Amino acid sequence: MSVGNHVDLGVWPDRGGKVVAYAVAFLMLLVLIQWPAGGYSPYDHLLSTSPEQNETMDTDPPAAPVLASAILAGTSNENVLITWSLSADDGAGDDDVSHYAVYFSEIYDYEGDGYLYLGQAGSGETSFTHALAGDGDWLNCFYYVQANDSSGNGNWSGQAGKFVRFLEKGKHLASVPLVQEDTTLEVVLQTLAGSFKHVRYYKSSDQSDHWKTYWTFKTYGTLFDIDHKMGFWIDMTKDDHLVVAGIVPEMTQIELGHNWNLVSYPSFIDRTVSDALAGIDWQKVQAWGATPPYYQKQMSANDIMRAGEGYWVWVDLPQVMEIYNKLFDSPYIVSTYPADGETDVPLDADIIVNFSKPIDVLTFSWSFVPDPGGWAYAWSNGNRTVTLSHAIPYMECALRTVIVTSADDVDGNPLVPGPVPNPWQFETECPCCTILFTDPMDGELDVPLDHPITIAFSDAMNPATFVYASSPDPGSWMVTWTNGDTVVVLDHNDFEEITVYVFEIVYLEDINGIPLDAGPVPNPFMFETVPQPPYIVQTEPCDGELVSDMNRNITVLFSESMNTSSVSFYIVPDHSWVWTESWHQSDTLLVLEHSDPFVEVVLYTVTVVGADKSGLFLVPGPVPNPWTFATTCVCPEIVATYPYSAQFGVPADAYIYVNFSEPMDTSSLVWSIDPDPGGWTVDWLANDTLLVLMHSNPFYQGNVTVHIIYAEDKSGDQLAPGPVPNPWTFHVG
Repeated sequence: MSVGNHVDLGVWPDRGGKVVAYAVAFLMLLVLIQWPAGGYSPYDHLLSTSPEQNETMDTDPPAAPVLASAILAGTSNENVLITWSLSADDGAGDDDVSHYAVYFSEIYDYEGDGYLYLGQAGSGETSFTHALAGDGDWLNCFYYVQANDSSGNGNWSGQAGKFVRFLEKGKHLASVPLVQEDTTLEVVLQTLAGSFKHVRYYKSSDQSDHWKTYWTFKTYGTLFDIDHKMGFWIDMTKDDHLVVAGIVPEMTQIELGHNWNLVSYPSFIDRTVSDALAGIDWQKVQAWGATPPYYQKQMSANDIMRAGEGYWVWVDLPQVMEIYNKLFDSPYIVSTYPADGETDVPLDADIIVNFSKPIDVLTFSWSFVPDPGGWAYAWSNGNRTVTLSHAIPYMECALRTVIVTSADDVDGNPLVPGPVPNPWQFETECPCCTILFTDPMDGELDVPLDHPITIAFSDAMNPATFVYASSPDPGSWMVTWTNGDTVVVLDHNDFEEITVYVFEIVYLEDINGIPLDAGPVPNPFMFETVPQPPYIVQTEPCDGELVSDMNRNITVLFSESMNTSSVSFYIVPDHSWVWTESWHQSDTLLVLEHSDPFVEVVLYTVTVVGADKSGLFLVPGPVPNPWTFATTCVCPEIVATYPYSAQFGVPADAYIYVNFSEPMDTSSLVWSIDPDPGGWTVDWLANDTLLVLMHSNPFYQGNVTVHIIYAEDKSGDQLAPGPVPNPWTFHVG
C-alpha cells in the first residue's frame, strides 16, 4: 500500500457494494486508495446504540502487529517503507483482523496522541509505503500500525520513524536515533553519499585501538557499521541532509567504559544532562561546539541532550546508560538526614532517606565513601523511608559521600533526580580544626606545572591568620577562600618541570581562634612536578589530506624547540629521493624538501622521532604521528573540439577533431556519433593528443551528436570532465 508525501486521506465505502474514494493531497500530490466493496474505513467504527446489539458487540481488539523494519525505498530513497509481522489474530487466533491502519505525526508521542490517519493495508498484508516522505522531505515522521477488526476495535505496539538532520559543511558530532535494519555504514549514510570525507568513532572497549575510521577516498578502514548507540564524527565536504528510517527504540542500553565514551542519545524526548544520565556517576559530558580546532564544548547538568547529536561521556567506572523514549512518573528523593553539606554530624548518626513513592526494596542499592562497615537497614512509612544504621562509628573530622544508585518504584520506574542532591555529602564532628586533604597530595608525582594548590579544612578558618611558605617559590601567588572559608586555593606562576616542591602552612586559626592542629594529612607536604615532553602541533600535508601539488614540501611544527640532531623522519615509500632539511622559528619548525615530485595516486606515511633540548622524546599530541596523505591522479581532459558545441553551418564532409590535455592510450578509445553516416577512419596526431575522425560518407543534414564514451591516458587514468562539453552537438548544413 502506498500514499504520498504527508497525505490526509478519507475513504468511505458505499454499503451498497459501490466504492467511493477521495483524497486530499499535500504539495499537489493526488493519491487514490480503494478498498473492496463492503470494506471499512478506519473511521467507520461507530458502535450501535441498540441495547440488543450492544449485548453481543465484540469489544476485544485483535492482537497488535509487531513492527519489523522501516527503511528508505525507491530509486532515489524518496519513500519510507514500513514492514510488520501479522497480528496473531490475522489468519490465526480469533482471525478477526479486517485491515491494518497506518497513523503518522511529525512530532513524536509515546502514546501516539495527535497522530493522523495515513492509509491502510488489507489483512494478510505486511507492508506500507509512505511515498515521497523519504530523502527530499526534510520533516521528521513517526508511524504506528494498528490492527483493526470490523467492530471498531484496534491495537498497536511500537513505532517506526524517519529522522532528518541537516549537516553544514565541516565537522559534526552526530548519531542515528533509530534502530537500523542494515547497520552497514554505506547504507546508514546513503543520503550523504558524495558529501563527506570521513567518519570516525571512538570505541572505548578496544584498548589496542580506540579510534575506528571510514574513509571515502581509501580502500581500507576500520569502521564498517553504525548503530543507534554510537556517536560519531563526520567531516562534511558540503551541506547535505542525513535522512534515516528505522524502528523507534523504547529503551536503549549503552555500555560505558572507564574514560571517554562517544555515544548517541537515541530518544526523541529532549532531556537535561542530569535527567538523561540519572543513575550514572558521570564526571564530564561534552557536545559539538563551533570553535576549532576540536569543535567540542563542555556541557552542564542543565544543558539539553537531543536525538541525532553525538556526545562524549566520561565515567570513572564501567556503567550502563539507559535511554528511554517515554516519560516516567518516577520516584525521587524528598529529603535526607544528614542533609547535603551538613557539618558536625555525630559519629553514630543513622542515615535516613525519604522517597516520593513506595520503593521496591529488592531494587534498592547505595554506597557510602569512606565506608565504616557494619551496616543494617530497615524500611518504614509504606516503604517510602529507609533508615541505614552502622555498628562502627564514623571517623571524626571526615567528609562523607552517600549515593543511592538504584531505587525503582513498585511499577518499575527508576529513580530520577529530585529536589535534594544525590549523591550528597556531610562532615562528621571534629574536636579541633585539621587539614582534611591537600591537592597535590603529599608525595604526589607528575603534578602539572600550572596546577593550583588546594587545601580543605575541617572547620571554617580565619583567612587573616593564614601564613604559608613554598620552597622553591614560583611567585605571584593568588589566594582564594571558598566553601565558607573551609577551602583555600592558591594559584601561582608555573612551577619548574621535574622539581620537588615543599609547601607548608606556617600558621592558621579557625574562626574561634583555635590554631590549626596536627591531623592525618602531613604539614608540610611535598610533591614533584611533571616533565613536559614535546609533541607535534601541526603537519602539512595534514593527516588524511589529498595532495594535488606533487612538489609540495612537508612541514612539521613542534610544541617547543627541538634537538635538531636527534630528529629523524621516515617516509614510506620514499622512492630513494634526496631530502633536504631546514629548521626555522627557533628550531620548532622543520621543512622537508624532496628532489623529485611525489608520484600520483600513492599513499604516503610520514613518521617523525626525536627529542627536545632537555632530552625528552616526542609524545602523542593533537595531530597523528605517524600520519598519512595521498596524492591524486592528474586525469586527462578534452580541451577543444572541432566542430565545437552548438556550431552551425558545419560542412557535411567535415572531419571531427578532438584535442586532449595529454597523450592518450589510443587502444582505450570508445566513441559514438548520432546519426552515424558510417565509413569512419580513426587517426591520432601530435604525440597522441589529437584525435581525428574521418568519414567517407557525408553527414546527414541537421544535428549531429558526438560522445567520447571512454579513454585513458598512458598511465591508465580515465578521461575526466574538462572545459568543453562531452558529449557535444553541432548542426550540419
